[in-house]
Amino acid sequence: MTATLDQFNELDEMIIADADVSASLHQDAETIAGRLAGYRADIAELTDTRRRALRNGRRAVTARAQERNAAIVASADYRLRELADLVAEGEKYLALYREWADELEALPVAGELPAPVQELPSGLSYRRERITGHGPGDRREFVAPGRYVVLVEGESPWATERPEVCLNTTGGGVWLGEVLVCLSCGLDCT
Repeated sequence: MTATLDQFNELDEMIIADADVSASLHQDAETIAGRLAGYRADIAELTDTRRRALRNGRRAVTARAQERNAAIVASADYRLRELADLVAEGEKYLALYREWADELEALPVAGELPAPVQELPSGLSYRRERITGHGPGDRREFVAPGRYVVLVEGESPWATERPEVCLNTTGGGVWLGEVLVCLSCGLDCT
C-alpha cells in the first residue's frame, strides 16, 4: 500500500501542479483576452478615426475640386465675354474697312482726274486738281471724286487757296446757280 500512497501523493502533487498551471494558464488567458479586447477597442477607434479622416478628406478634396471648377468656369466665362467683345469690335472694323474699300474703288486710277460731278452754269468753271479732303487735320472731311473748286470767271473770290486747309467749320455755303460752294475755299459741296 505504501506504493499506492506514494503514487497517490505524487498524483496529488501533479494535480496541484496542474491546478497551478491551469490557474496560471487561466490567468494568462484572461490577460490575453483583456489585451485582445484593448486591441479591438484600439482598432475600432483607429478605424473610426480613419473613416472620419477619409470622409473629411473627401469633403476637402470635393470642396477644392469645386473651387477649382468654379475658378475654371469663371475664367472661361470671362474669356468668352472677352472673345465676344473682340468679335464685336472686329465686326465694327470690318464694316469700316468695307466702307473704306468702297471709297477706294470709287477713286480714280492714279494720274487721271475723274470727270466733274455736274455741269456748271456759264461764267463758272472748275479748277481741276486732286483734292484729298476738306478742312485741316483731325477735322478733315472726305471729298467725293469729281468734286473740285469752283472758279468764277475772271476772279478768285475764295479766302482759302486749298480745301485741305479750309477753316470753314460752320458748313455754310453759297449757291451759285444750281451749285452750292463753300464760302471759304469754293469747293463744290452740292
